[in-house]
This record gives sequence, C-alpha cells and structure tokens, in this order.
Amino acid sequence: MYLQHFNLVREPFSLSPNPKFLSKLNNSAALFNSLIEFLNSDQRVCIVKGSTGIGKSTLCRKLLKAANLHKRYFTIGTGYPKISKSEFYQLLREQLELAEAPKTKKRVRNALKSLHTSNRHPAIIVDNAEVLPEKTLQALLELTDREHKGKKLLKSVLFINTEVESAVETWSRAQIDTQQCRILEMSALERSHTSSYVKQRLRLAGRDESELFSPSAIDLIAKVSGGRPRLINILAHKAMISAYQQDLNVIDDEIIDQAIRDTECIPSQPQATFVKNIGLALSRRFAHGR
Repeated sequence: MYLQHFNLVREPFSLSPNPKFLSKLNNSAALFNSLIEFLNSDQRVCIVKGSTGIGKSTLCRKLLKAANLHKRYFTIGTGYPKISKSEFYQLLREQLELAEAPKTKKRVRNALKSLHTSNRHPAIIVDNAEVLPEKTLQALLELTDREHKGKKLLKSVLFINTEVESAVETWSRAQIDTQQCRILEMSALERSHTSSYVKQRLRLAGRDESELFSPSAIDLIAKVSGGRPRLINILAHKAMISAYQQDLNVIDDEIIDQAIRDTECIPSQPQATFVKNIGLALSRRFAHGR
C-alpha cells in the first residue's frame, strides 16, 4: 500500500516473524549464540521465556533456519504444539520419514539412535510451548531423558510465553532434571534503542537514511510499547498507513497518537502480576530444584 510512497521494497513492520529482521538491540543475538551452544552441549532441555510480542517466534525461526543449514543437526520444529501425546509421536514419525506402522514410539527411538550413529544431533524446537498439554510435555521430556552411547537421545528447545497464566501449573509439575536444563530469558528493548530499531527495520526494507519518524513520534512509541518489538511494529505500521493516506512524508507524534487509539492490544501495565509469578516459578523450579 505505502511502499512506493516511502521508497520501500518490502514492508518494514510486518507482524509475520522474519529472521532477517531479528533485532540485535536487545539480547536476541546473545540468546541465539547460547542456543547454538546448547545444541552442542550435554544438556537436554533449553527454555527460552519471555512476554508477549518480545520476539520469541522470530528467534525460534532463526534458530530453525540456522540449524537446518548444517547437516550435523536434525531439527524438528512445530509452531502450534497443542497436540495430544499420540499426535506428538505422529509428528516425530513424519519428520523422521518413518512409514506408518505399529510400535511408533519404539521406531521413533530407534530412528533417533540411528541419527546419532550418523553423527547427527536430533533436536525438537517448539514455539508457543506454554500450550503443550501436560501428557505431551511429559512424553517429550521422557525422550530427552533417554541416552544413546552417552549422549541425549533428543534435545529440546522450548519457547514459552510467560504471560499465559495456564502454563504455570503445567510447568510447575514438569519432571525436569534441574542440572540438565538451561533457562534463557528474552528482554525487551531499552527505550533509548527504539529509534535504532525503527531505523534498522526501515533500512532492511530499502529505505535510505532520511528521517521518517520524528523524534517525538519515536519517544511516544518507546513509551507506549514498553520495548516490545511486536507493539512497535503495530504502531509504526498503522502510522505509516495513516501518513500515506494523508500524503505525509514525515510521521509525528500526532499520527502515533492516532495509531495508539486504534490499537486494542496496548496493556495498561506492561507486566501483569502473573507474568512475574511464572517467571519466579520457572526460576525456582528449574534453577533450584523441586
């Protein structure tokens, strides 16, 4: 709609997770390096936790893409894990390219062992893991607890939204060896980094260095978004549509204010109480034992 008007070749603030746009201004780059290190470690479970819209799905896709480029890894990814235990094993069977037949669990385990024999490292990477049903989560953990020739049969990277209240009870009952689990937390952008984030997205979309968002507009976006990339993207995208419709070349705080009034997902408080509760529950459960 507005690409030609603003001299762009692609949408800079799309809500679809795109690894090319992964910000390096928060701790995403450090987390990515830690995840690659985890895939090469002796640990079996890595949990990446963070609030809504902070960039977990983008990081998840970047990890999947990077791991799939190397033959040493065999990755299984799922973005909608609200599946039963039997459906979970069917997913593994399909990804391992096994024919449909009885004794699926045993055949999956044997296939994972064969990957190790071929010097490959199987891992399952789950986005939105907070919605995993308890029995499915336990089935996954049972596989990660098994070993083959001194190595974990299957590693798992689980991205969880700490704002999903129903996840607290399920995860607090999870049977995880605390010494075999790594916990990473994704942070929001600092307010001072909002301008750089917006300019980076615009540059990757083909924009030159000329100013599109005024300093007052950036300040308002930073204040309202709480440093969440998704909310920054929503506000910036709506503001660009409005500016295009008004034939404006610079976006000021009045246009951002219009976008804010038109956006329902802006929280009155960036962190609800249960967000802190699940963060504490996970830290205590996985870092200090039961």
